Amino acid sequence: MTTPPNSSGPSGAPENPYHDNSGTSADDAGRTSGFPGAFPAGDGDVDPIGLPADATGSDPVPPLTGGLYAGAGKRLGAFLIDHIIIGIIGLILLMVFAGEDFTTYADEYNAWDAAGQTGDAPTLDLGGFLLACLLTLVIWFIYRILLESRSGQTLGKKALGIKVVTAEGTTVTVGTSFKRNSWYIAVFLLSVFVGTIGGLVSLILMGVLGVTIRRSPFSQHTFDQWAKTYVVNAR
Repeated sequence: MTTPPNSSGPSGAPENPYHDNSGTSADDAGRTSGFPGAFPAGDGDVDPIGLPADATGSDPVPPLTGGLYAGAGKRLGAFLIDHIIIGIIGLILLMVFAGEDFTTYADEYNAWDAAGQTGDAPTLDLGGFLLACLLTLVIWFIYRILLESRSGQTLGKKALGIKVVTAEGTTVTVGTSFKRNSWYIAVFLLSVFVGTIGGLVSLILMGVLGVTIRRSPFSQHTFDQWAKTYVVNAR
């Protein structure tokens, strides 16, 4: 039976599949030089979260990865690049589907204000706005899932030299990519339907994910851990 790449160490704790056992073999050495290659398939389920204990069995030993995992700052930079790209598309959709609604509302409001604000204030038709937002969300997911499942890299990740991989070092599946990106559904719902407070909560949520990346020994946020994915330096 082949031993899985994350088999237990001397302490019995599961090992990180990218853990550096420097000097043990050519294969092990190759795992820490930039982006790791595919690992041999194991017989058991991959569950690499956790660290081996040190020789005394007390505190976990940090993985000797040589900067393999992408940190929170680089991941935030890639996210912002992707967000700008999709944001431009979202603005175009907003102008196409809701531009006339905003223009009509502005004209009606100015006329209402010039008339001394008598009668009911005009209201904005949100149908086109919500449609544009929904289409932007769909495009966001298609963009991220398609590129991550094909090469592990969105344009933002490619620009900053990082990529998403499985515990075996292989490209993620469509389902796995959706799972690790599903947190953005909450951000979308809060930002669109709850207004300013929702936007603040969304920022807090993203901040929490950033903290979990910084605190994780393998630079994983909560949804990476759920999907069992890693973001690693690809160059």
